[in-house]
Amino acid sequence: MSFVESAFGFLHLQMQVLRLLYRTHFGDKTQLTSLSRWVALLDRNTKKLWNAQGKGHIKEFNSCLDFFETVLDGYLLAVLSTAYGCKTLDAFIGRFGECTKEMLDKIAGTLTKFELVDVNRESDRRDTAHDNLILFLTHGLILRNFSQAMKSGDPERAFASMGFFTFWFQGSSQWQYSEELLRITACLRKVWSPELVAFFKENCLINLSGKRSGWVPDDELNERIVKEVKTMKRNNSSSPAADHHWRHTLTLQTLLFPEAKERMAYECQAFISDYHSTPVESSRDIRAIAATLLNDGICRPQPNRDGSGEQPKQPKQREVRDLFVEGQKAKDLTRRISNLRDSLAFGAPASPDDLVDDIEVEVDEDGTDIIEALDLCW
Repeated sequence: MSFVESAFGFLHLQMQVLRLLYRTHFGDKTQLTSLSRWVALLDRNTKKLWNAQGKGHIKEFNSCLDFFETVLDGYLLAVLSTAYGCKTLDAFIGRFGECTKEMLDKIAGTLTKFELVDVNRESDRRDTAHDNLILFLTHGLILRNFSQAMKSGDPERAFASMGFFTFWFQGSSQWQYSEELLRITACLRKVWSPELVAFFKENCLINLSGKRSGWVPDDELNERIVKEVKTMKRNNSSSPAADHHWRHTLTLQTLLFPEAKERMAYECQAFISDYHSTPVESSRDIRAIAATLLNDGICRPQPNRDGSGEQPKQPKQREVRDLFVEGQKAKDLTRRISNLRDSLAFGAPASPDDLVDDIEVEVDEDGTDIIEALDLCW
């Protein structure tokens, strides 16, 4: 089994990243940039989205992702309006034609300064709500880049986001995903042959429809097949012969059934259904979020709005975790990287005792810091 490489689960990685971001940004209704506030504002049913008990878990992935994307669009609209000096959406609509590449590049440059919030928090000019807004935008855009990369069939673009996910997970209770991301990154960059790397990139995403944005991860296709197979066998008390036919004949033909269904409908001149779906219109929700942010003035930093609750009509704000900075500062990071490096290089699997926390920074033989030597961030 040491020579067998299974398909990488992009879909399940996306699920865990979304879970981590909900745990980070859900908060409560009194927090000006929390997901909980927008759930209440947009009258969404929390029980169908997110269970905040314990470490928290997602109840319905697609609904959670759609809601997160809606909030992110609202934040982006508010930031653009503020960048052009507009205090209302109506004023921004009148100036929308003035948007330039230079302005967009300036906003993007601010959001890619990943140490910005950490620097702000160590200064005396704190603005907790504004810093939380920046973190949500940064986290959300990196996740969106990953999602769009999968849909467009671009694994290299997805790898760019995976480098950040590695650090996000490292500073969280989901650190085992960080280890797996480090392993796959090391394999792609140093361990695997060029032929195996090319094979991985060509087969980690699949397109069955031929549409430009119709790519899906291997594990998502597998989930769809399993769902179809389960619908074919609703009675678990079937005879051994029927069970054998279901397992070894029908399940192997799952991908052929949709084509057979369409062909039979064509031959019979019967209309069965429209395979196109219309996405739910979210523009009203996006505008509501953006308008609320503009009214609160969160997109423009205000010195000394530090979350103390001293501002009138403004509850005390709690700092959202800076996942990227915390991941880099995680005390056990270098120990885990070095043991993973050794296990990959020498074929000796790391034991559980080797993966215990260690606050000391390990140094390579030439005196170079392990993190710098591996250069694992894409």
